[in-house]
Amino acid sequence: MIEFDEYKSKLNAARPRLAELEGALNLAEARAEIEKLEAEA
Repeated sequence: MIEFDEYKSKLNAARPRLAELEGALNLAEARAEIEKLEAEA
């Protein structure tokens, strides 16, 4: 159980950086494009 808490803490600490990366990569727009293309297929 201690290992779980350690990993949870590390992941929570990485959350802001991951959110920043998501914005830099424009993943929301990429998801929308994928949904559009899948709907057309």
